[in-house]
Amino acid sequence: MPWDPGVPRVERQFSPTAILLLWGLSMAAPGAAPARADEISVAMGDHLPPYIIPEAATGFEVEVFREALAHAGHSMKPIFVPIKRVAMLFAEGKYDVAMMDSGLDLESSGGLYGEPAAIYDNVFIALADRHLSIKSPDDLRGLSVLCFPGALARYPDWLSGVARAGKYRETNNQTLQALMLQAGEADVVLSDRYVFRYFAHMLRKKKGRLLSEAAEYSVLTEDPRNYRTIFRDGRIRSDFESGLRFLKESGRFSELFSKFVGCVPQDANASGRFCLGMKWIDDTKPASAR
Repeated sequence: MPWDPGVPRVERQFSPTAILLLWGLSMAAPGAAPARADEISVAMGDHLPPYIIPEAATGFEVEVFREALAHAGHSMKPIFVPIKRVAMLFAEGKYDVAMMDSGLDLESSGGLYGEPAAIYDNVFIALADRHLSIKSPDDLRGLSVLCFPGALARYPDWLSGVARAGKYRETNNQTLQALMLQAGEADVVLSDRYVFRYFAHMLRKKKGRLLSEAAEYSVLTEDPRNYRTIFRDGRIRSDFESGLRFLKESGRFSELFSKFVGCVPQDANASGRFCLGMKWIDDTKPASAR
């Protein structure tokens, strides 16, 4: 309200101590930047598109980590290594965060388990013209299965018999899964459905011809605990999980999924717009317009 000249003016003076106290309270207000921001090193797989695209330092999972940490004012330094080495390097005391433990218990190495940034959707895949029926582990009998590292430990009920028969193989280079399936050198592959679709599109573009159609068999039950993120610092874990909740509640998490993952067509011969390597491919347009 306006000052009444009939009322004596009271001049308020604040001591330096009071000013610092008020500043500290404002920094603690909701939505304010954290008192301490850090560069967080995150160890993650070196080639898991569209979740992790190392040559462009992007992908769905990379951006979830980056934006969740940024919500608390932190920056992220992604470290791309073979997926089998992520947990091992964390156990050796390297890096602040590991994207997952690949079956290795990291609590004994001081790891603090937190929410996963992404949950993969692993399926069995075979060429459609084989007309395979995969509904139980017995249906894999006699078939060679090419898997990602650590699959046997994650799905022993499905893969132990395959391993005993000498038909089980792993590869860190999941490009080989699409290549070997098309070449008939593997009867079945086990992969995240979107990772396989991505590599199938890459293979089709490299070969410049249509590929044999692949069939997906969704029979596995995913345990979110297999994808938990591991932290060395409880404060960073809390900051990440707060940021992750914000991404999900705001709809940003779904936006990132649609941008990187949901846009990759199931059929490798179909057109679509998706991030391939360091650039976005749009084969819904004529080649002259790309």
